[in-house]
Amino acid sequence: MATKGTTKPKKQTTGTTKAQKPKATSRKKSKKKSKTPMLAVLIGVLSVLLISGAYIGLNPDVRNSISRWIKGKDARIYGIDLSRYQTDIKWNEIGIYYDTKRDTITFEKTHECLPASFVFLKATQGRAFDKTYSEKKQCAIAHGYKTGAYHVLINDTNIVNQAHNFMEVAQLDSSGFPPILDIESDYVGKPYSEYRLKVLQWLQLVEDATGGKPLIYCSDKTREKVLNTPEFDTYHFWIARYDTTPPRSKDDWLFWQFTEKGKVRGIKGKVDISIWKGTAEDLENWRRSCWKDPAYREKIEHELDMVEL
Repeated sequence: MATKGTTKPKKQTTGTTKAQKPKATSRKKSKKKSKTPMLAVLIGVLSVLLISGAYIGLNPDVRNSISRWIKGKDARIYGIDLSRYQTDIKWNEIGIYYDTKRDTITFEKTHECLPASFVFLKATQGRAFDKTYSEKKQCAIAHGYKTGAYHVLINDTNIVNQAHNFMEVAQLDSSGFPPILDIESDYVGKPYSEYRLKVLQWLQLVEDATGGKPLIYCSDKTREKVLNTPEFDTYHFWIARYDTTPPRSKDDWLFWQFTEKGKVRGIKGKVDISIWKGTAEDLENWRRSCWKDPAYREKIEHELDMVEL
């Protein structure tokens, strides 16, 4: 690595009869130097033209999504998702640490924090429920957050019971986000076709009962290899991809969970942080569009055998 502030000492010139020779040498060097900037400029112009051509050739929807990533921090909408692992939350202090110099989220505590604009909460998993869900939901709403509830699907548990369990615990209505189905990796080793039917069954049951079009949470890999049939093209996705680049599977994702090890002011321990692909106005318009009009959840008369997580 070069050390700043160090330069090579210049050789002192002496008065000789061969003074013309150094002049000729310096002229040759100056010519070489003059060519280098011109070459760099030409390369730069060609690069811009090539990049511009590639960008213009993209699908309009893809171009729009790319442009949203280069607007800067003021245009980005961040949110967090919580479960029983996050306790003693100081709701008045919640903030997402931001590195202003690098223009990116940081996991180190800095003086600047960005607000969390939405909160997703774990409600149920299979036929079990998160005992902290109700309290967290009430606190989040009281502090001005729009909330959403998600259910972790368990492959070997009755789908109807899972759907009823979620609706009974989540208590959803059109004032918040639509239902969210969390697809983990318990489909590994099972026929994808059978698993897709179970996913679709849960989605349809919950949508019919709540009036809300569910959002699907899964990894890039799951979207690409499992939920890749036309039936899922009518749904929107919340993609988990723990990387510095956006999801690659498809461009129909709306939320991107980019870390599961985030640090958030006001919350102890690790926190999942997600970003919404769009503006605050886009988020609110999409949220409302997910609910039928009128969209109120029907009360489910069902005895449930639930256990606390």
